[in-house]
Amino acid sequence: MNATFGTGDFLHYNAQYKLLICLECKYAIQKNAVRSHLLRHKIYRGERQRLLSAISTLELAEPDDVQFPSTRREPVKGLPVIKGYRCTAIGCGSLYASFKRMRGHWTESHGLGNNLPEGFACAVDLQTFFRGTKLRYFEVTREASLVENQPQQQKGLVSMPSCAMFSSNPGLDIDLEKLRYFHHFTSTTSLTLPVGISNLTNYWQTDVISRALHLRWLMFGLLSISASHLAVLSGDETVKRTHRERSAQYRQGFLAGWTGSTAGDDTDVLGMGVRVTSIQRCCMWTSTSIPLQSFVTTINGYTDPNSISMKSNDTPSDTPTTNQLLSSNNSIRTDIPKAALLEHFYNLPYRMAEKLGKPSVPTDFMAIMSAISALIECCPQFYEANDPETLWMAMQEWLKRVSGRFTQMLTIEKHPATLIVFAQWQLLVARAERDCWFLRGMATRMLCRVIGELDENRASRSLIEESMGWALEST
Repeated sequence: MNATFGTGDFLHYNAQYKLLICLECKYAIQKNAVRSHLLRHKIYRGERQRLLSAISTLELAEPDDVQFPSTRREPVKGLPVIKGYRCTAIGCGSLYASFKRMRGHWTESHGLGNNLPEGFACAVDLQTFFRGTKLRYFEVTREASLVENQPQQQKGLVSMPSCAMFSSNPGLDIDLEKLRYFHHFTSTTSLTLPVGISNLTNYWQTDVISRALHLRWLMFGLLSISASHLAVLSGDETVKRTHRERSAQYRQGFLAGWTGSTAGDDTDVLGMGVRVTSIQRCCMWTSTSIPLQSFVTTINGYTDPNSISMKSNDTPSDTPTTNQLLSSNNSIRTDIPKAALLEHFYNLPYRMAEKLGKPSVPTDFMAIMSAISALIECCPQFYEANDPETLWMAMQEWLKRVSGRFTQMLTIEKHPATLIVFAQWQLLVARAERDCWFLRGMATRMLCRVIGELDENRASRSLIEESMGWALEST
């Protein structure tokens, strides 16, 4: 039960949360700080011992053990109510007391800082139990007379009524889950996707969305991408799993509709379908095995509306057995200086010649050397790019520059030399992952795939270990 202590009853024990709240200081006192807190209020000797004796009978929770309210509730007695903000991104709901911290949250957690979507946060009333540098807030109902720290309304925020729960109405049939995913796509995900063509602007925000409102299968495609994006953003494994399941369901609806679509002569719609499939595949391949040929085809065909093969339901194949170079604790470094990486690429032909010898077929030798030269030429683009569009185009550029013979040796013949060069490309792909959320983990998985293909080739595997080991980091 709740109780009060001290002269003037300035200490209040909240039995629900197992906290001792100082009504004068307006925060909960940590268990190991009760004695010093009483001294701060100039309570000495006899009275202090009496209070400490009474308080010792109470069950006080440590800060990390306090069960914060998970839903909006009435304010806790003795704690000030302050104005703050709640993130409106689907599956998030993070709470902050300042606009600056909310903006920082969108930069760190949602990958957006400069171009925040409309309605990215809503104004709410907050409380916190403790004071300190790592504050945790919970949302409470509005009590105007208690509210402190009234902030000015900021652009991009929505008012409290906009954040209220929808009331049920049996006369309406609204799928709120699909609406939430669609809202997340329009407000957030659409701003993070590349077009692949430099002269197109607002492609995902206007062109694709307007078509999706009339094409059910295309809408399912956008919902699938939105769900995958939320899975990447979430730090909770249960929430991630839910979003991935929804993404898979929506993807099936997209594939079924697109395969049976009669819009084959509409190159704009066909191009949208190709791009949606490409993003979906990348999302799928960051958590499953990656078919080498399909990966190359997907990146190459992102802007090609005639890539009819993109309409097939590509099921990932099993990944070959790999050695221990890549483990669950390794990832590709992204902090390698450009000069060091260029030097690595320049030395690659000599190291390959030492391990593998010179290819016996001149055309094969030229294809491999040309691909390495393209790596050197494309490298600066990855270091200069700082947005999803230019990074994606830099990825495409290398695949466009390699010869058809190189692609055939890589995807069909699985020639060891081409696999080794392809592995070096992953050092650049890893840099693209920083701004392209749908590629996160892709480079490491592709490198794992290459190692698996080379598992029986000792010389090639040895070269991979030597040339790539320095570029891996433990996570």
